[in-house]
Amino acid sequence: GDMLPVVSTVAPLAQGAEGPAAHFYNINADQVVGPLAMALQCDAVLLLSDVVGVKDGSGERIPQISLDRAKDLQRSGILKGGMVTKVLAAIECARCAPKAQVKIASATAKDPIAHALQRDQGTEVVVMDPEAVP
Repeated sequence: GDMLPVVSTVAPLAQGAEGPAAHFYNINADQVVGPLAMALQCDAVLLLSDVVGVKDGSGERIPQISLDRAKDLQRSGILKGGMVTKVLAAIECARCAPKAQVKIASATAKDPIAHALQRDQGTEVVVMDPEAVP
């Protein structure tokens, strides 16, 4: 109770591995967030990034995204690179922890967590497209 787990997305080179010892490597912690959220019965999950949330073709923040919308954006080439992984991980998180609010938001604000929890910030991730519900 009353915990705030933080999963780091970078790590130093493993001892004995070849490469620059001072370099940090991306370990893609996004992939563990769903099972972790389920195990901890999280109320909210924030996936922080260097952007304001998921963006559409004109560069505008998308307030809410579902798997169908994410796949459409990916097929059209709008959603690409690390954001594909982050969005798919967030959707899996929403599936694993259906009671949790799941958002992708910017880590660049002065208080990124409080900022991301505001209603008009980031992109809320939903399992089902709300427009598809009868």
